[in-house]
Order: sequence, then structure tokens, then C-alpha cells
Amino acid sequence: NPEEVIKDEAKSMMLNLIAFADLRVDDVMVPRADIIAIEDKATMRDLLERLTEANHSRLPVYRETLDDLTGMIHVKDFVRWMTVKGAASKKKAVKAAGLSLSAVDLGQTVKQSNLMRELLFVPPSMPATDLLVKMQSTHIHMAIVVDEYGGTDGLVSIEDLVEEIVGD
Repeated sequence: NPEEVIKDEAKSMMLNLIAFADLRVDDVMVPRADIIAIEDKATMRDLLERLTEANHSRLPVYRETLDDLTGMIHVKDFVRWMTVKGAASKKKAVKAAGLSLSAVDLGQTVKQSNLMRELLFVPPSMPATDLLVKMQSTHIHMAIVVDEYGGTDGLVSIEDLVEEIVGD
């Protein structure tokens, strides 16, 4: 019965929501060892490969080590950048059909692309509900969990928080 399935799912979500109220950021974070990130000196070609293999919509960007995170890149910004660069090169080519992505300079560095968005920096003890509210109000959907020495302890995306409530 479809109605019973919906009731069961709603009940499950309500129970998850109640449990979510007790979670802290360090309960839901991706640990440092599992963070997939890219260095700001990497090329846009490297970024394309990393986005493809990581299967994430956002990647944090660091300078030299994960303890010096400078921002994040969203896949939709990267696709828009490639589209704009491809369209610009199309205008130079005579009667080129569609976008000329081969003309996009993928040798440019991530830093040079100016695509980085802001990150939030939060303590591990912060309640997960507070982080969700902060992400919604600031429209910054990735947070870096920082230990007491200022080092990177982990990462939390808005998807991580929502999955705690609605499931995978």
C-alpha cells in the first residue's frame, strides 16, 4: 500500500529529525583523511579530473596543505566558466558550430580562474542544527571543522546534514 510506505518514510524522517537535534558537527563531518580537495596551484584540467572522480558538486581548495583552505569550487561555476570560455573562442572561429571546449585554456590554475566561493569555519562541538541554519542564512553550503589549534579536522556539506534527516 503506497500510503503506508509514505507513512513509514514520514515516521522515519521524524525520528531522524529528533535524533538530528542531538548531533554535533563532529558527529556528521567527513574526517580529514577522507576529504577530497584540490590545491589552488592545480590546473583547471586537474580540477575537471578531480570533480569527475570525486563525484561531488563542491571541492574545497587549499594552499599547500589542508590546514590552509582558501575556498571551494562548485561544479556549476566550473561548467559556466568552461561554457563562457568556449563561447568566447567560438566567436573568433569562423562558422564554428556549438561550443569550442577544446579552445578553453584548461592549463590556467584554479586560483587564476577566480571561481572560488567562501567556506564556513566551525568548531567540532557546534550543534548540527545551528550549522544547518547558518548554511541556510549565509548560502554557504560547505563548512570546515577546525580543531583547537586551527587545523582542519573535517568537512561538512549541506548535503551531509540533509542526509541525516531524510536519509540517502
